[in-house]
Amino acid sequence: MLTARRYRNTSLSFLATPDNRIRSFYVKRDNFHLLTNCEAIAHAFIDLASTQNALADDLGFLQARQRLAHDRGDTVFAFLSRQFMQGMISPAYRIETARRLRAATEIQLLHLSRLAAAQESRAAWQALPDATARAAAATQLPAPLGPAANQSDSNKPLSNAGPPAEISQLVGMGLLPHRFGQRPDGSHPVDHNDQVVDSLRGRRGYFLPVPDVPLTQVTTQEQETFTAVARFHQQHWTNFDPLAVSLKRRPADDPQETNREILELDAYMSPLDRVKYDRWLTVLGSPTQTTVVHRPEDFLSVEAVVQGGPLVPSAKDHHLVLGLRDVAELPEIEPGRLLGKLEMMRAAPAYVIAWPELGLLRLLQINALSRDEGQGYARLPFQLWRRDCDDYAAISFHRGLLAELPPQINRDSSDQWAQLRLRCGDISESAIATWVDAVMADRGLRASLGNARFMHALVQQLGVAPEQSRHVAEQLLDAQLVCSLGGDYVWQQAPGRWQSSAWSSTWPLQLADPAKYQAPLTQWLDGLRLTAALHEDVAEVHATVTIHRVGPVAADAAPKPSLFKLFQGG
Repeated sequence: MLTARRYRNTSLSFLATPDNRIRSFYVKRDNFHLLTNCEAIAHAFIDLASTQNALADDLGFLQARQRLAHDRGDTVFAFLSRQFMQGMISPAYRIETARRLRAATEIQLLHLSRLAAAQESRAAWQALPDATARAAAATQLPAPLGPAANQSDSNKPLSNAGPPAEISQLVGMGLLPHRFGQRPDGSHPVDHNDQVVDSLRGRRGYFLPVPDVPLTQVTTQEQETFTAVARFHQQHWTNFDPLAVSLKRRPADDPQETNREILELDAYMSPLDRVKYDRWLTVLGSPTQTTVVHRPEDFLSVEAVVQGGPLVPSAKDHHLVLGLRDVAELPEIEPGRLLGKLEMMRAAPAYVIAWPELGLLRLLQINALSRDEGQGYARLPFQLWRRDCDDYAAISFHRGLLAELPPQINRDSSDQWAQLRLRCGDISESAIATWVDAVMADRGLRASLGNARFMHALVQQLGVAPEQSRHVAEQLLDAQLVCSLGGDYVWQQAPGRWQSSAWSSTWPLQLADPAKYQAPLTQWLDGLRLTAALHEDVAEVHATVTIHRVGPVAADAAPKPSLFKLFQGG
């Protein structure tokens, strides 16, 4: 329904449905237009004309725009002010966040209790002695998701509707807790258009924005909980640091690579108050331009500048470099077994370099358990090897891998100051891609199987009809069930179970065609470069991601992201 509202002599257009699936305010001020689902934001937009509280006067915003100027051509620019973050821990936000979590949980509980009640009623009906009694009782069986008589008028405010009539019966049956639906703000579950919604906030996934929910009173428990949170922030986190993030999307530098594009990410936190981070940053070294040269045979390398801190107080600034060799053969991961994952870590072709001193690696140097093997090699605990070279030391589970390292470190100078540098190669052209595909296929298979098991449980335990179990599952979760392997779920009548078209038809379960499976990550990630630095008054992160796209990227046109698919890569 489209209505007109007024605020401070300014007209607002408001389009909404009672369950908030559609909720939109439109307001025009001077040459600026605003579309928002939040009435509080619309009012603040109007108030800007009469107040001096402009974002352009914020020190954090000014510093952000000095580093990320508006003429850079960024696709996305986001700034989170100190006041914004403080508002996220205000009483209104903290208390309402907990209340809306309870509201969403009670909606799920009501769905489940109705299903359980219907199943118990059917079981009691089947236990009746004769057909006449069963026929008479059949008319009393409840519907799967609540009786239609409890539905509210779809055009009337939800606040005018009462709670479902059978809640007291479900409480009496022990399927719902006492005081179910009794909340401090007076809200309660309501049946609306075959959905259970909240009388104050609307439908799950479309709840009223937090600033638009009035907070008129709080309970003693809510007050005590917020007081504890406020006390923590007063003692440990007195203020927040503004955060600015920009994302730029552009074609690849080589015009011949029409199927590649570049995503450039820049993030700054400034002005920065380091005091509250110091206890986590005691081992972080100083930013430097010196970097260890990436070895071309490594698929992944991570370099960090660290110091000893309280762990090794005598250790000064030094570089730790993790390298992962690009090989095709890696061990399989045994699902759910910690030992299997530890074995995978031990067998991985990885090494760690410490330069120009041993530094934090001294923690592994237990003399009583170490053994000198000669020629600069030593055996360490946990089946590790260490090699001492001219100006660096390296550790690995594989002596042969250490033998391939050069006798001296190769270093270079970068134009960026950083304490952390990460480089990842083109995974689609790497030997390790086959292993990544296998790992992702295993995880995808388990996730796909989990959805099918959930639908099967609804059929077996709650008596949901097989053809309705997917709809009921999606209604309970307020989400669409999607096979993570790209298949489609179908109900197989003969074995009586849900099956994905991406599965094999035999047991043990596996992919229908494992050789053709390619993980999404190996399809689109063509490279990653990242640097991060923490200075006295600013923290910064810079990343460049090369993406392989199915279709060509127009080099002569700026990207035009969809408003509703901005972060989906569409």
